[in-house]
Amino acid sequence: MSADRILYSTDYPFTYGYRPRGFPYVYTSNDEARAFLEKAPFTDEQKAGIGHRNWERLTARAERQMA
Repeated sequence: MSADRILYSTDYPFTYGYRPRGFPYVYTSNDEARAFLEKAPFTDEQKAGIGHRNWERLTARAERQMA
């Protein structure tokens, strides 16, 4: 499999909690999920593909098929 077939997404590490008076918040642990992709052993071009370009290409193809 090549990098043009990989999508990266995460909902970790979210910690849900409540502030005073019951207001919810989401704590994302200092962008550790983003740091994972930044430190991955890929070129900058491959990281851009994995991070967003592959998804954009995939959904553009689906949008064209629906039109």
